Amino acid sequence: MRRFLKREAGASTIEAAFVLPILLVLALGVAEFGFAFIDWLSVSNAARTGARIGSAAGTTAAADAIVLSAVEEALADTTSSTVQAVWIYKADSNGDPADATLGCAIGSEGQCSTSNVYVPKAGGGWLCMGINGCPWTPALRDDRLPDLDQLGVRIVFDHSWLTNFMPLPGGPWSDDSVFQLEPAQGAGL
Repeated sequence: MRRFLKREAGASTIEAAFVLPILLVLALGVAEFGFAFIDWLSVSNAARTGARIGSAAGTTAAADAIVLSAVEEALADTTSSTVQAVWIYKADSNGDPADATLGCAIGSEGQCSTSNVYVPKAGGGWLCMGINGCPWTPALRDDRLPDLDQLGVRIVFDHSWLTNFMPLPGGPWSDDSVFQLEPAQGAGL
């Protein structure tokens, strides 16, 4: 009987040696995807906050600065992602940048005519990117009924995997949110 118990103890050790690495990889994978999901939710919330604030700011001269400040505040707790750019754009009926048919996309920001693309400056703040500057100024936004513009906010970011255990790309990822501009006060039908 003792000999049988010794063989069982050795078999348990060997089984644990096979199962433990699999469980460890599974736990690391769950943690990595959990952190990525938290960052994705933070960026999604920041895009939604920026678009909501931007829709209320409308044609105010400092509307873009107000949006960027709201986005920055919403992203304050994001630790493993780096914002590459924030787009403030005129959205079409599908929620895409209205100038996307002209070639305006991530990587070809110079083609944008109704998209303002901002990149983080070293030391804080934002810098307008692109050959044509930021063409969709708040003064060009339509906040008069019945043809209200749709304002979109896109955040482009890179996610840094904490363990680099799994060879997955960290970005660039992006998330968009679109809101209709609030009508100007006193704007009737």
